[in-house]
Amino acid sequence: MGKNILAVIVGIVTAMVVVGGIEWLSHQIFPVADGVDLASEEGMRDFVASLPVGAILMVGFAWMAGAFSGSYIAGRIGTLKPQYGSLIVTGLILAGSITNLLLIPHPLWFTVSAPIAVIVSGYAATVLLKRGAE
Repeated sequence: MGKNILAVIVGIVTAMVVVGGIEWLSHQIFPVADGVDLASEEGMRDFVASLPVGAILMVGFAWMAGAFSGSYIAGRIGTLKPQYGSLIVTGLILAGSITNLLLIPHPLWFTVSAPIAVIVSGYAATVLLKRGAE
């Protein structure tokens, strides 16, 4: 039981590191303009509205890569059926993504597609784990 809990924790940490790393890279490629107040709701809304599509796509890729890597790692470490840890991590990444989408206004196409992409990525990790277990 302890190894399965550890597997989920390591999966979540892995996902967070992957998401954070890709989002950091995105900020290097698409820096925040001087004078933008990200602490205010209006400033954040204006900032997201001004982002190029490439920056938004990198955020989506970060969430997908985080869901895949974290889910895969959790499934590999856990001792239960691989999909259990994988699904838990995918669910947590999905919850975090949806929370982000609710708190920060994003383009409609991204608001619709991002959660689907997270689910597909987590599912892909689960399928890969199942194939490896057979």
